[in-house]
Amino acid sequence: MPRITPLIHVIAAGAAAWAVSAAVHADGAVSRGALLAAMCDTCHGPGGSGSKSIPALNDLDADEIVETMKAFQEGEEDATIMDRHAKGYSEEELKAMAAHYAKSAK
Repeated sequence: MPRITPLIHVIAAGAAAWAVSAAVHADGAVSRGALLAAMCDTCHGPGGSGSKSIPALNDLDADEIVETMKAFQEGEEDATIMDRHAKGYSEEELKAMAAHYAKSAK
């Protein structure tokens, strides 16, 4: 019986690498927000573009992203998985990711 789990990990790693490569600055540096946001792009799509069932991040302003993630952390927002993801980030990290998406939306 073929195992699908390793394939999913390869696809997720590839998507994260693509997202980081897209966030490299002209001088070769990568922003902290871009590095943190790379995992978000695995579900939310390249650059946080979203899909039919997963909301876009790149059309939200930074404050809206931070407020929503804090609501997930505090259990004030219904979630299937985002509450668990949100709890893994500090406020500083949330702000860095939010700034990355807000910047990429422009």
